[in-house]
Amino acid sequence: MNRAIDHGFIIRPSFKLSAHFSPIHFPMGNAAIEFFVTFALLAVVVGVASTITDISHIRSWNASSLPLAVSIAGIAWTLTLLAIGFACKVIELEIKNAHLLFILTSSGSMRQSPTIK
Repeated sequence: MNRAIDHGFIIRPSFKLSAHFSPIHFPMGNAAIEFFVTFALLAVVVGVASTITDISHIRSWNASSLPLAVSIAGIAWTLTLLAIGFACKVIELEIKNAHLLFILTSSGSMRQSPTIK
């Protein structure tokens, strides 16, 4: 996924995507936002399921409910860490794109050199 995000393309507002490109389309940002939102929502759903099983385990407090509570909590933490990784990738690409935009605008005709008197 990292290679696909790094060597993919930047989604701009003027860029037209086909109807079958992706189930989630965000016209702002970069290609990592799609993965970030998907895994963040998945982590939230599994986290809620983990909370429900943890409450059930606390109420019954026996050895048979412990493995289920621990395994779902582990899956929720793993998905949360994956979503955090994609969030870092989104931030990294935003910084890279902002730096690239600064270079493009400063090297073009938009840049005006200050006059020294």
